[in-house]
Amino acid sequence: MPKPWTVTACEMDLRPGGVFSTTMRSPEGEEFPNSGCYLEVVPGERLIFTDTLLPGFRPAPAPFFTAGLFLTPQGDSTLYRAVAVHGDSAARQKHEEMGFHDGWGTVVGQMVDYIKAM
Repeated sequence: MPKPWTVTACEMDLRPGGVFSTTMRSPEGEEFPNSGCYLEVVPGERLIFTDTLLPGFRPAPAPFFTAGLFLTPQGDSTLYRAVAVHGDSAARQKHEEMGFHDGWGTVVGQMVDYIKAM
């Protein structure tokens, strides 16, 4: 979660069909719940999840996007790539307006800082 946003609730069952549920809180205190399920989990390689389906692969009432996180070893480092797929251009535009690119970029920077501090 990009600071100063926080996560107030989180449930993750890292297996295909398992729950992915988070509630994000804005700096103003507004909460944004998001639920879905994992489609593919390959440790150290990729994680695919969606809010198009709920846990157990049940259809979601208001699908928004599917995301993939991909890790590729490169010598002594790792290439991290995030991909988001939307049902239509309006959903993609909405996600961009919500700050998708900057938010996910910020999270990657925070993740790198955390790993370096370990």
